Amino acid sequence: MMWDNAAGYESYVGHWSRAVAPRVGYAGGYEFARRFWDAAISADPRAAQYDPGRTATICQEPNLRQALAAAGCTQIEAVTFEDAGEFPSREAYWHAFDGRQGSTSVCLSLLSDEQRHHLKTSLPATLGPDGPISLKIRALAVKGIRE
Repeated sequence: MMWDNAAGYESYVGHWSRAVAPRVGYAGGYEFARRFWDAAISADPRAAQYDPGRTATICQEPNLRQALAAAGCTQIEAVTFEDAGEFPSREAYWHAFDGRQGSTSVCLSLLSDEQRHHLKTSLPATLGPDGPISLKIRALAVKGIRE
């Protein structure tokens, strides 16, 4: 389950752990999105309030461990998986964010047409020459046992 943008995630963990007892787990977080959010915040500082890297505290290992412990889990283990996100072109990379989903949708709606155009042209330009793009992605997974 992904709770990157879930405010008040603590109650979700409790409900979730009852639904899937006796074992629970979580995975979430994409590091490649950092480039988008840094560029969006540069275009308009209001974007920071929608940046999951700043707002999704559940995606930080200590907080996720604490949430599972608060839900009654023991023997909590965590592991980080790293891989590469592959995009055939800079345009394909941009479309990953321009799909108007989640917090990127809200962020892009804050921007003027000019700011959006600047973001669309400047962000992919930071990725090097057009062609296949490989960016690091990361997922955090935890599991615990609820007796």
